[in-house]
Amino acid sequence: MRRPPLLITPPHLTDLPSLATLHQLAFWPSHFFQQMFDSATHQVRPSDWEAWHLRRLERWAEEGEKGGQVIAVAKRGETVLGYGHSTVHDNGHGEEEGGEEDEWPVGTDVEAARSVFGGMEAVESLIPGKFVVLHQLATDPLHQKTGAGRALLRWFIDKARSMGFDDLYLQATPAGQHLYDSMGFKQFAPTIVSVRGVEIYPMVHCFRE
Repeated sequence: MRRPPLLITPPHLTDLPSLATLHQLAFWPSHFFQQMFDSATHQVRPSDWEAWHLRRLERWAEEGEKGGQVIAVAKRGETVLGYGHSTVHDNGHGEEEGGEEDEWPVGTDVEAARSVFGGMEAVESLIPGKFVVLHQLATDPLHQKTGAGRALLRWFIDKARSMGFDDLYLQATPAGQHLYDSMGFKQFAPTIVSVRGVEIYPMVHCFRE
C-alpha cells in the first residue's frame, strides 16, 4: 500500500493542540530549552509549557496572514509530521507587537529567557524595512530525517518570495544549522551567546539575483 504524499497545508484549529505537543517533544531535550524551562534551578511542567504555547498558536492562527502570521503543517494523510511559523515585521514603523513573552509559564528562568529572546530581537531590530522571520520549524521526533523539515523550509522560502520579499530570516540553534546551511542560508550577524552559553546564529536566505 502506497503511503500518502507529504503535503504542506494551513493548520485546522483542531491541529493546534498537537502542534503544541509536537513543539515540546521536538525542543524540550535541547540545551536551548533547558536553560530557560528545565534547568537545575528552574523547572516548568511540560503540560504548563504546552498550554502556554497553545495560547500563542491560537492567537497567531486568529491573526492569520492579514496580521502577518503564517503557520504551515507538514502531514502524511492525517499524521502531523511537523510545522513552521513565520511573521512579517516592519522596522519602518514603531508598532511591532511586544510583551507577548512577559507572562512566561510558571517556573521559567526569566533572566535566561530574556537574554535569549532579547538578543534575537536586538538582531532583528537592525534589519531595515519590512521583512519575514521564520520563528519556528519543528519536526516530530518520530518523523525526523524523513524530509518533512526540509519540505517545510522550502515552503516558507517560496511563501516569502510569493509575498514579494527578497529574503527570509531566521535564528538557528546548532541542531538546525546544517539544514539551513544546506538550503542556502548564510549567517548575516555575529553569533548570539546567551547568559547560559547557548549559541544562536542569525541567518538569511536571499532571493535576489
